[in-house]
Amino acid sequence: MAHQVPTSEPDTITAGDLITWKISHGDYPAGDGWALSYALTSATALISITSSASGDDHLISVAAATSAAWVAGTYAIQGYATNGSARHLVYKGDIKILPDLAAASGGLDNRSHVKKTLDLLEAAMESLATGTMTSTSILGTTYTRKNMVSELIPAIEKYKVFYRQEQDAERIQQGKSPRGVHRIHFMQTR
Repeated sequence: MAHQVPTSEPDTITAGDLITWKISHGDYPAGDGWALSYALTSATALISITSSASGDDHLISVAAATSAAWVAGTYAIQGYATNGSARHLVYKGDIKILPDLAAASGGLDNRSHVKKTLDLLEAAMESLATGTMTSTSILGTTYTRKNMVSELIPAIEKYKVFYRQEQDAERIQQGKSPRGVHRIHFMQTR
């Protein structure tokens, strides 16, 4: 089966993959000299992508060797249609670049910030509860055995909610139902 080229900007891409999509902009056709480009930016990186004309459409194609150098993370993305000195913002959003697991040279901690924080909080709770530690500091907050119940447990519960929201968003992106949501299909009988 041939690869279907997406006709909209992706939400997620994987470093090291061939990345393609095709965009039609009726107001900015490539056949009239309009070009489409994208700027992706994070706290540590800036990526520029340009299109090529495909009739009046704009074809975006990034070689696997190029995307292999991209740093995983969440980026702000903006798309611009340009023609000579004219430039128009035509797309704005976020895009997530996933790491290339096949190229990883060692262990890779692919947990989100929320999952890392939840794991730290739970480990601190366990250490404080078993008496192996009397206090700990996580992300600038100090927890002691004395304030464990009043501060640490609510923090754990809050991050459990955040983590479940991340998991549900990922399931929805994969076309699945969020956990705890069941789809019911009704059939008409004669």
